[in-house]
Amino acid sequence: VYDEHNDTEPVLAACFMVSEDAMNVGLKVTTNTDIDVNHRHQQVDLQLNMANVIVNNPRDQIKTVVMQNGRWDNAKINVPYAMVNGKILIWTHCRDLIFTAGNEYRKFEVLDVDRPSMGVDRLRWDGEYVNAYLFVDEPRRNYVYDEDANGAFYIRNSDNYENDRLSDYVMVHYVLRCDEPVDGRVFLNGAWTYDRFEPQYEMLYDDELRQYEAVVMQKLGYYSYQYLMIDRQGAVKTMPTEGDFYQTENTYQALVYYRAQGGRTDRLVAYQSITH
Repeated sequence: VYDEHNDTEPVLAACFMVSEDAMNVGLKVTTNTDIDVNHRHQQVDLQLNMANVIVNNPRDQIKTVVMQNGRWDNAKINVPYAMVNGKILIWTHCRDLIFTAGNEYRKFEVLDVDRPSMGVDRLRWDGEYVNAYLFVDEPRRNYVYDEDANGAFYIRNSDNYENDRLSDYVMVHYVLRCDEPVDGRVFLNGAWTYDRFEPQYEMLYDDELRQYEAVVMQKLGYYSYQYLMIDRQGAVKTMPTEGDFYQTENTYQALVYYRAQGGRTDRLVAYQSITH
């Protein structure tokens, strides 16, 4: 979308995908993985029925993407299939389709600028913005189930009226208690960060208070989020304060692309999502 007064200046970009559903893909998730059993990981198995699509060379013509909670940063791309059964490709016991389980997403909700709601300690006007101070997030040493939205968000206000247009912006203050800084950079992550590790989502460590802090401008609504770290080698990991627990509920997505012989594009021919 471009500025109506300046056709060369983009205002925003919205990305989307359209699936043809020409093939069928099935997903299964297990905590009995090839790394450990009922501990820190979850493993994904796939079956792809190529149906009536002509595929002469599956290894070249079929491409796959497997994601956890819609995250592209740790997506498993083009993992080789383990076996073929007629028109069915099977991925089973593939070590490359093992994900760290993580922990349940944290959440909060700000519905108006006068009254704090779920997860919000207090609201304060600083003369320019309304500031929403969330309760301090404490380290989680054990798994405790908490129903969440796996990173999703929903813009709305207390009146539930013209939510997208009339919901105000507030400055949201995130605080994560951490006795010592980790050996890497810490970021907020959720569907609303669009899986980007950008400066506005980075947590900075306060040595005196022994905690990570970030302030993000967000619209009124419901948000679920998690803390991730990027180590010195650039690998994205679960923040040590959160832990990885096999019981964690995650949503896994599979995208299957197909390129016909002589074709010039990869077509999205199958999509599936499963929550485990």
